[in-house]
Amino acid sequence: MDQTAEKISAEATHLGAAAASKIDTAWDKTGDVLSSAAETIDENAERLPGAAERLARSTATKLATAAKYVRQHDARDVLRDLEDLVKRYPLQSLAAGAVAGFLLALATRDED
Repeated sequence: MDQTAEKISAEATHLGAAAASKIDTAWDKTGDVLSSAAETIDENAERLPGAAERLARSTATKLATAAKYVRQHDARDVLRDLEDLVKRYPLQSLAAGAVAGFLLALATRDED
């Protein structure tokens, strides 16, 4: 019985490590994508008229800030920050979750 539990524990540890590795890889790619999007928007913002250019540059700055955050923090840090945010603003978090769920449902529903 002890050997079975040890095998299960070892396999769970192995699967957890593999999942963490995949998350870290995806996390790194996320930082790269955010940074690339920020650069592209900023490079093309000058082609836009007045207010649209300011909005584009503001968006690029926010994306660059997000990319920096992603590069400086791992997924555990983000989850911890998210937990703190939900604890600080529970009703707003609930509302945001409901809106996100509704939008996800709209985006994934079948058109039939």
